Amino acid sequence: MEFLSSIFHPIVELMTTLVTYAF
Repeated sequence: MEFLSSIFHPIVELMTTLVTYAF
């Protein structure tokens, strides 16, 4: 579970950054 969060968190942050720059 910790391993999944370790991979999922950076992806979510990256997506949020992309959305922020897109809009």
